[in-house]
Amino acid sequence: MVLRLRSRSPPILHRRTSSTRFLNQSFGQGPWMAEELMSQFFDELAPSTSARVPLPKDASSCNLEGMPPTLIMTAENDVARDGGEAYARKVMQAVVRVSAVRFLGTIHDFAVLDLLADTPAAQGAVSCSGIEKHFR
Repeated sequence: MVLRLRSRSPPILHRRTSSTRFLNQSFGQGPWMAEELMSQFFDELAPSTSARVPLPKDASSCNLEGMPPTLIMTAENDVARDGGEAYARKVMQAVVRVSAVRFLGTIHDFAVLDLLADTPAAQGAVSCSGIEKHFR
């Protein structure tokens, strides 16, 4: 999505940062999201290869130059953590303004789960993204 929309000026929030070859092996079986389940969700979101947008793991073959400023947030205990952080490095190498933040002690989806809304990690994610200024 970010690659398709890179010509737009506002920052773009993008959550799809994984595929089975881009997952963190340390957390492949949880504690929250397992590799098999993540792969299943990914396949359900884009069942045909023609419907899929370029993945972060394919970024070396994509032209990342000209992307808008990018914020990449990962969780310490996240099956997609390593892939998200590797993607941030590729975007940075393309001389794009990028901020990458890892939230410690939390899990995949920490910023969107109601039960975790009051945690420091979720509140920090909202603050980093700048979203809160649009709801004042």
